[in-house]
Amino acid sequence: MLDREWVADFIDTHRIKIAAVLGAVLLLLIAVLAVSVMKNNAVSREAERVSRLHKSRAFRAGELFLPPEPLTPPGVILSRDVDHIWTLEEAASYFSLPEPEAQEALRLSAQKQIDDILESVP
Repeated sequence: MLDREWVADFIDTHRIKIAAVLGAVLLLLIAVLAVSVMKNNAVSREAERVSRLHKSRAFRAGELFLPPEPLTPPGVILSRDVDHIWTLEEAASYFSLPEPEAQEALRLSAQKQIDDILESVP
């Protein structure tokens, strides 16, 4: 532990050095504070400048959206009539009966998968 008398004696003998060090630390703290305040003011001024710039470029709500057009443009069909019954020509173009060879190949591959599954069941 530090002895109280030793500390008092140290302060008495080195009073000028201690005062100089404390003064230097105090000046350093004041300088750091001044630089910080100046930097904060510069950042604040820049933020205000950017804010004014954004406000000057802002749009009014009415300028952003186009008003609705009174008439539809020519040549645009908004809806069409849907036929619910196909004609024979449409049915022939969209549907064809599968070939028996293709059906047999499909049946064999499906049967093989079924057999593999059933064989793996205990």
